[in-house]
Amino acid sequence: GMSIPDDISIIGFNDLPTAKYMVPPLTTVRLYMEFMGEYAVHMLEERINGRDICLKVIAPTKLYIRDSVKNI
Repeated sequence: GMSIPDDISIIGFNDLPTAKYMVPPLTTVRLYMEFMGEYAVHMLEERINGRDICLKVIAPTKLYIRDSVKNI
């Protein structure tokens, strides 16, 4: 008996191509998988070459606001 987005907001993750065609269109966060893959290879190379200290990686994202969240 709840209404989207009046009673509850829904947000997806990874901006699947079908998200914008759902009813209502789904708000999503997009991850840049190419960046993540390239950086994972870079980190693996560093570990193989003897890096012992962990890295903190902040991956770029983008929020696509669609009709599944209420605009206040």
